[in-house]
Amino acid sequence: MPQLQRCDEFDALAHRGFDPFLDHFRIPPGVDFQSRLTQEMGDKAVVVVIESPSILDSKWTLYEINTARRCRLGLFAINIPGGRKVPGIDDSARYFLHSHHARGLLAQVTGYSSGTELTDEWLGHLVSWIRNEHDRVLAFRREYLRNAMLDALAQSGVPPWATHVDPTGVVHVSGQSTMPIDYMIWLATRPPEVTDFFSVHTQCKVPDRGVLVGLSELMERDRRQIHEWLGGVCGLVTVDEGRMLEAAGKMAQGAL
Repeated sequence: MPQLQRCDEFDALAHRGFDPFLDHFRIPPGVDFQSRLTQEMGDKAVVVVIESPSILDSKWTLYEINTARRCRLGLFAINIPGGRKVPGIDDSARYFLHSHHARGLLAQVTGYSSGTELTDEWLGHLVSWIRNEHDRVLAFRREYLRNAMLDALAQSGVPPWATHVDPTGVVHVSGQSTMPIDYMIWLATRPPEVTDFFSVHTQCKVPDRGVLVGLSELMERDRRQIHEWLGGVCGLVTVDEGRMLEAAGKMAQGAL
């Protein structure tokens, strides 16, 4: 993905409390590029592509876009003068930069290049737009995961009166004759982190069984193994969000 000089957006986002990721800057030599890129994308809520004239020529850019769509990450675009629009991204999810947003008369006349800088005012506008879209996507993902889990439980035969969502967003499933175990389901909007394991482990009381759902499909093998080990230590069941229906079926039988 092309970057502006000194990665102004990267620095500005970092100062706003974000953890931005630039693939060619954050992946060290010797690491499997695709595996690390995939994992890093899973740890983020939003993918922002810079629509340059060559945006669609890179196989890695297309890979990032397709992965974002498949995993329901937020997908937005910054369109620079002369840039090609990425198909499938609506203009409502696109921020248009124009020549007068650049610093200096030369940049405004010759157009955007690797040496172009945004003015402080428009850099501030851009970062605020990204923050607003990020917060909106994160709220949507939380609601989506919660509703998807409740739908999966209903499809598996768990009656509505046996489930409830507490104020923190945790889904509780009460045991019944066919499901003798109570479950407490924690839904992570990203691949589970240590804090997620801690939250479930400290809140889940015996005889409840804790279930941690997250986007673990995108994790590298070593990290996935560590999470499986940590789940065993904490007495939790870890479930990839793409397998919620399968997990719900096992919960309905008290077999998870």
